[in-house]
Amino acid sequence: MGINQNSMDAFNHIKKNGLLSDKRLKVYQIFVHNPKGLTGSEVSDIYKQNYPSSQHSETIRNRITELRDMGVLDEVGNVACKFTNRTVMKYKVNTNMPTKLVVKKSLNTNIDEIISDLKRVWDLTTTAELDKRGIIREIKNKLEALKK
Repeated sequence: MGINQNSMDAFNHIKKNGLLSDKRLKVYQIFVHNPKGLTGSEVSDIYKQNYPSSQHSETIRNRITELRDMGVLDEVGNVACKFTNRTVMKYKVNTNMPTKLVVKKSLNTNIDEIISDLKRVWDLTTTAELDKRGIIREIKNKLEALKK
């Protein structure tokens, strides 16, 4: 089975317009040339063959997660990894254009921001009651987001 023309058109548009970083583009291209889909280990193996001097392994898996989160890879389903025989996710390229990657904050970063917001509330005078309510609402929203 050859490369789907729509997938190739999407790849060419993404490449031409610089919509992916260099490493993401290299990983994405591997998927374009393997339209039936691949696991992370398979991508890592191909990447190692194509770019032998490059660091890969865990960074490849991170790029796959980013590409999925950006909407250009679909999860096909669980398969047995041919390297480890463990059950792993298989991904395949789609024809979507990448969306902006939303970087998730660590729990510690979120907590630090909430503490900072609490300090801002504490430092406000009693005449700034509306400001306090606004900041408290922000804190409440951040706490709700942490629950998800």
